[in-house]
Amino acid sequence: MTYMGNNQVSSEELKRRIINRWDEASKYYDYDRFTDEDINSKVRDTWKEFFNKELGSERLKILDVGTGTGFLSILLAEMGHEVVGIDLSEMMISLCSKKAQEKDLQLDLRIGDAESIPFENECFDVVVSRWVLWTVLHPEKAITDWKRVLKPGGRAYAFDTPSVEREANTIDKYFRPNLAKLVISIYERRNAWSEYYDKVIRSRLPLNYDKKGSFDRQMKLFVDCGFMDVAATKMDEASALSAEIWGRMPWRYQLGWTCNYEWYCIRGSKAVEPQEKDNHHFGEN
Repeated sequence: MTYMGNNQVSSEELKRRIINRWDEASKYYDYDRFTDEDINSKVRDTWKEFFNKELGSERLKILDVGTGTGFLSILLAEMGHEVVGIDLSEMMISLCSKKAQEKDLQLDLRIGDAESIPFENECFDVVVSRWVLWTVLHPEKAITDWKRVLKPGGRAYAFDTPSVEREANTIDKYFRPNLAKLVISIYERRNAWSEYYDKVIRSRLPLNYDKKGSFDRQMKLFVDCGFMDVAATKMDEASALSAEIWGRMPWRYQLGWTCNYEWYCIRGSKAVEPQEKDNHHFGEN
C-alpha cells in the first residue's frame, strides 16, 4: 500500500471512503422528492429530446458510468436503448434497480469503477456520465478507459453543471454550507456531514468543484485522451428547469449552496478507421 506525502491516506483508503459517502448519500440523493410529478416529467422529456437529437432512432448499446440512482439509465432504457449501468456504490445500484423494476425496465446494473471499466474493448456505441468526473481520483484514466470500450465512431457524453466560483475564507465558502448541514441534521434527524467528502478527499480530486477551472479541464482531458470533435454545449431547457427545481427546494438546502443551474454537455467521438468512415452514420434518423 503506497502513501503519498505526510498525513495523506492511500488511494485505496480514499476510494473506500468515497464508496461509503455515496452509500450514505443514496438515502437522500433524489431531490425530486421535493418536487411534483409535473416538473419531474418535464425534466425527463427535455433530456429525452436532447438524446433523440443526438442519437437518432437506432437502438444503441449504452454504458452509463456512475449511474447513481439511475436518472440517465432509466431515461435511455425508456427510449428503447440497451443500457448497462455501473457504480462503485452498491446502495446506489440497489436503488437504481428498484426504480427500474417499478417501471418494468430491463437494466444491466453492476458494481464498477469509472476508472477501470469492467468490459472488453469496443463493445459500446455510447458512454454517458452525469455529475461523475468531479468525483474521480484519476479522471484522465477514466476518460481513456471510456474511449477504450467505445466502438470506432462511438461517442462519450459527460454532463455537468460548472461550479460557481467562490473566494476562499468567505461566508459563502465555509460558514453557510456548515450552517446548512447543521440545520438539515437537526430538522431531518440525520448526520448531513456524512454525505459529503472530507477535506482530504476533496484535496485529492483533480476536478472537484472547489478547484477553479475544473470544468474547462474536463474538456481538455477529452482532447488529451484522444477524443475527436470535442465540444461543450449548454442545455438551455434543462438549465431552466434546473433553476425552477432549485427554487422549490427547502430553505435549509438553499441556505448552504451557491448553485449553478446551467447544464452543459461535453461530447467527444472515438476516431473511425479511414475505410469505415464512408459507411458510418452515427445517430442518423
